[in-house]
Amino acid sequence: MQQYMTPARRHELLYFALATAIPALFFLTLPWSVDYTSREHTGYFFNADVWRVYHHVIDSGEVSHYRDKVHPYFSLFAVTAAKTGKLLGTEGGEFLAYRSIFGTAGIFLFWLFIYRSTSVINAFASLALLMSTMTVRVWSIVPESFIFGFFTLMLGLNLARAQRSCAATLLVTLSGTTTNCFLGILYTLQKIRALDWRRTIFIVALAVLLLSSLQKSLYPTSVHFFDLFALKEEQRYVNRSLSQVPFRAFDFVYSGFVLPLPESVDSPLSTEKLWSRFVETYDAGYDNRQTLTILAGLLAITAFLIAALVAFIRSAAWHDAGALVAGFIVFEFILHLSYGREPFLYSYQFLPFLIIFVALYLPGRSVRPLLLAFLAICLQEANFGQFYRFQQMLMPT
Repeated sequence: MQQYMTPARRHELLYFALATAIPALFFLTLPWSVDYTSREHTGYFFNADVWRVYHHVIDSGEVSHYRDKVHPYFSLFAVTAAKTGKLLGTEGGEFLAYRSIFGTAGIFLFWLFIYRSTSVINAFASLALLMSTMTVRVWSIVPESFIFGFFTLMLGLNLARAQRSCAATLLVTLSGTTTNCFLGILYTLQKIRALDWRRTIFIVALAVLLLSSLQKSLYPTSVHFFDLFALKEEQRYVNRSLSQVPFRAFDFVYSGFVLPLPESVDSPLSTEKLWSRFVETYDAGYDNRQTLTILAGLLAITAFLIAALVAFIRSAAWHDAGALVAGFIVFEFILHLSYGREPFLYSYQFLPFLIIFVALYLPGRSVRPLLLAFLAICLQEANFGQFYRFQQMLMPT
């Protein structure tokens, strides 16, 4: 008997196609705006190591793969996948392939988690919100390793939602950035009572050794991430200034969503500089519409997070996916109060979790998608309403 696809199944396939096509078109059509091949721009963008990451992605041979010590399998998966960009026959095709492959896959998995956990309309509203943020726009144009880390985190989160093995979740979350493994650790702690420790440790250890050895054979300058002596360099990224803690907390919550863009920007770019200028000269360097939409966005973000937090405290259970999301946000928040030059650089790792948290717990299921869409519109207007300012910020002269 011939089998026919049910209407529900057809609708779901359409949803899947849209959730893939929207980010794919976005990443494929983003402009090239910076000469990444010049050392001049190293560190210009929020302390991002643009030159090194770009040459790492294209595997130019001008830089080694030593940063694999903190991005364990970046070369093995991200750099290898980026090489497919050479088939495009364009300069920088590797970076285009890198951001298109992992950006699209990451946003699809972000959408899938919310879709499976809530509703399709809520998932698409969340997708629109994520793609309206300054985090996605900046770190999809400027080369950095965190777009790959975002993909691995979303993959790990979906594995946890589907109740897959702890070993698989640990390995996946470890592959982008070593600190991302905390998501896998949290999931393992949730499963601790039913966990076969010996089997899990054996699988993880064996997979780590095999993957690291394979990566080392393909990229000889790669460093084994478990080489503890190679991690000494990370000490210089620890900020011990207590006076920076208040702004870091603000930066963590808000800058990934929206950044005020003045008429002119002095190099190098930093979130502290942008916000300071906005507070000091908002009546001179910004038009009223931009100022109002920035303020509306900040108020909405604050209200949504507080409302979601209250709902989470009232309803969350230790073993559900929401607790996993909340736990990882707390870990990232504490980490970036002291680690890194500024939290915005790492925002692709925690900003999606902030949006997921709101999408899961913001009260009012029927109005929640409308509220998320409202915030997305505010961010679009604030971040990109005057697009020349955004172009100027990413096109230093």
